[in-house]
Amino acid sequence: MAGGISNPSPILGQVSQIAPARAVAALGDTGGESLRRLMGLEVGKAFAAQVLSRLPGGEYLVGIAGTVAKMALPQGAAVGDALSLTLIGREPRPVFLLPNDAAPAAGATFSPAAQLIDSLMRQERGDAVIARSPLLADTAAAQEAAPPLADALRTALEHSGLFYESHVAQWAAGQRTMEALLREPQMQMQSAISNAAANAAAGVGALVDPSSADSALANASIASQAAPDAAMLAAMQLDTLDSHRVAWQGELFPGQPLHWEVRAEDEGTSARQESGGTPERAWHSAIRIDLPELGAVEARLALRGNRLQLQVDAADIDAADTMRRAGASLATALEAAGITVEGLTVRHGQA
Repeated sequence: MAGGISNPSPILGQVSQIAPARAVAALGDTGGESLRRLMGLEVGKAFAAQVLSRLPGGEYLVGIAGTVAKMALPQGAAVGDALSLTLIGREPRPVFLLPNDAAPAAGATFSPAAQLIDSLMRQERGDAVIARSPLLADTAAAQEAAPPLADALRTALEHSGLFYESHVAQWAAGQRTMEALLREPQMQMQSAISNAAANAAAGVGALVDPSSADSALANASIASQAAPDAAMLAAMQLDTLDSHRVAWQGELFPGQPLHWEVRAEDEGTSARQESGGTPERAWHSAIRIDLPELGAVEARLALRGNRLQLQVDAADIDAADTMRRAGASLATALEAAGITVEGLTVRHGQA
C-alpha cells in the first residue's frame, strides 16, 4: 500500500511515503534540509532504517541515511524494528518500498525493544549514578551559603543521563541548548555508539519519544553493543521509570564522598488533600555523608508542597548535640526561605 496513492500497483508491495521529520526541523535544521538529504539518495538502492518512535497520529519516526523522517508504516511496526527501505521515487516526495517479507508481522511477538528491555532489567547494574567530578572545588566552597551546593546537586542530577530523552525533546522544541545537551553522558559516548551503528541509522538513535520505556531504549540497542556504560545507564533509566527513585554517588569536594537519593511517593497512596484543594505528591530525599568534624551523618527529608519534615541521624553523640543546638537556627532559615518546618528531629545512632 502507498500512503496518499489510490489503487497502487501490486508490484510496489508495501510502500511508505514520507515527509521531513518535524524534530529535525526544530533542531535548527530546516524542513528543507531533511528533505534535501532524502532527495539526494540513489533511486533503487536499499537503505538500513530503524523505527525510533511512534507518533500520536499513528505515524512513526524512522532513522534512515543519517536523518530522521516521519513515515506511515504497515500495521505491526514497533519501536526498535530494523527495516530495509528501497527508494523507488523522489517526486513529489521520496517514496520507499518495504518488501513484503520485511514488513513487521502483526501478532503476539516481542519487538527488539521489548527484548532489550527484558535483557537490561535482568542484568546487574549499579545502585546509583556515579559522578566523575566533585560537586564543589574545595572545602572553602562547601562552607559558603547553601545556594551554590543546591545548584551543584541540581546540575549533577540534571546531567546524569537519566533524563536524556526528555532533554532531547526539549532541544527539539528549542527549550534546551546544544551546549547543555553535550554535557549528557550519552553525548559523550557518541563516538563509540556511532562506530557500532555504522551499518544502521548512525547518529539518529537519540531522537526518541521520551514518554515511554520502549522509546527511551530505542537508542540503547546500539549503545549496548558499543558501550557497556550506556547499556547500564539505560537499565538505570528503566529502574527510575519503575521505582520513581534516583540515587547519585559522588564527592561533595575532593576526598569527601556523598550519597544522595530522591524518591517520589506514589500519588495514589500518599497524596495528602487539603480541604477544597488537590492532592499533593510527597518527595523524599536522603543524604549520607561522613563529615570531618561531625562524623557520619544521614539526613532524611520529606517535602509536600512547602511543608518539610526533617530527621537527622548522627553516629557521634557530640555531633548530635551540636546539631540539636543548631536546630532552631536551621528552622528559622528554612522559614525565611518559604519552607514550613512541620518536624525536625536529631537523633544519636547509626547514620
